[in-house]
Amino acid sequence: ILTNATRGLDPAVARQLLRDVDDAISLGHQVDVQALIDTRMASADAEVEGKLNERVLQERDDIVGLRQAGQLDTVALEGKLADSAIAIQEHRFLQADALLDGIEHDIHATREMLRSAAAEVLGEARGVVARGKADGIAVDAALRMLHDAETSYSEARYGDTIYAGK
Repeated sequence: ILTNATRGLDPAVARQLLRDVDDAISLGHQVDVQALIDTRMASADAEVEGKLNERVLQERDDIVGLRQAGQLDTVALEGKLADSAIAIQEHRFLQADALLDGIEHDIHATREMLRSAAAEVLGEARGVVARGKADGIAVDAALRMLHDAETSYSEARYGDTIYAGK
């Protein structure tokens, strides 16, 4: 996502600026090179800032989704998200990008952990229902709950799967 604009002037932009300066000088105009550079850099920074802010909003939505899926401990993720938002405001774009990458990784790992826990609970529930059925116990209500858990799992609603499976 980050361009050379966050680390310095992009070589392509620099070449274009040089052409603009040469054109202006050849026409006898005065040129404020620093103003041209500042304008280009501000434009590039605004673009990067916008993209990073979009990622912050997406990660916020993903964290809310984790909470809704049963992952109640999202304080660390929320703290990192706040740190990345502050870094963006302070134009520390590389740091914000790195923080957001870390958050994305942590969200993915947490989702996988929830999926794994849901699969485990679902497997245990299937075993309990099968044993009850084999022992001649009425399992109609348990079968409905098992079906609900399987449906939740197929829809990636792992918190609901864990709840129904237990």
